[in-house]
Amino acid sequence: MFEEYKELVVKHYQNVVASEDTSVYLKNPTPANLKSECLKVYGSRDHDAADKRILIDFFGNPDKLGDFGEAINSFITPNFRPVQQFIQAPTRDSHPRNIELLAWLTDYQPRPFRFDTFKRPGYSPPSSDTHQPPGTPDNTAVPVKKNWKQLIKKYQKESALALIVLGLMTFLLMKILPGKQCMYWAGDHYEAIDCNRQIFGVQSIALDTMKLNHFKKITRPDTMTTYSIGKVWYIKTDNPKPECFTADGTHPLYPGRDLKPLTLTILRNHFGITQQDSIAKK
Repeated sequence: MFEEYKELVVKHYQNVVASEDTSVYLKNPTPANLKSECLKVYGSRDHDAADKRILIDFFGNPDKLGDFGEAINSFITPNFRPVQQFIQAPTRDSHPRNIELLAWLTDYQPRPFRFDTFKRPGYSPPSSDTHQPPGTPDNTAVPVKKNWKQLIKKYQKESALALIVLGLMTFLLMKILPGKQCMYWAGDHYEAIDCNRQIFGVQSIALDTMKLNHFKKITRPDTMTTYSIGKVWYIKTDNPKPECFTADGTHPLYPGRDLKPLTLTILRNHFGITQQDSIAKK
């Protein structure tokens, strides 16, 4: 579904730039022009909660008053290049935040993408009114049945593949981790463990395969760049520098404390990341 949303955003952009009164910044989307367009759009349009989520995902958190002007103005210009590359080659893979920023810039509606509310163009829900005028042949059941058959045929391959993957994952977990239905924090990652096994000074929790495979502490924060924004989360503890992790959630040793998305300010103030550092580490 997101691919369809992506195509709609691109088509909307193409229609916008084809009009006579379109901003010259959008018609020539260099990184510098995209930044200028962002500042212009932000200053001239009202923004609801959904737009603020898009801005946070791309630019980081606003100031204490909730204003994104400084965040946009201080955003490193070369970091707009992925948006430019997506506009120039929309069939290539691109991070969702780049697509959502383009949707915001061109005022595409509805935005952002939501799996539970997305509707394809021309879609209309089936009517619940089953009343038929007298003398009208009862031929409405055939198209409905046909539509269901088409939907089943269209998605049966995807459903079968999903079931196969789920079954394979379950089989591997049963073979590789027999009896290991708990896990514990091993300093920089989670380790699976038998729930009946006790380790002194360590508290085990219920097994979470997503955290087990993807939640890790970044032990080399000096490798981070501005491209880590949106992919890294942090928390301030008693340590001199914030602790950074590869996924969202809570701190493994302080479950009552939520992790926050990494921001450019945190990168600059605590890890000394500069524009030159980011370019050098590409």
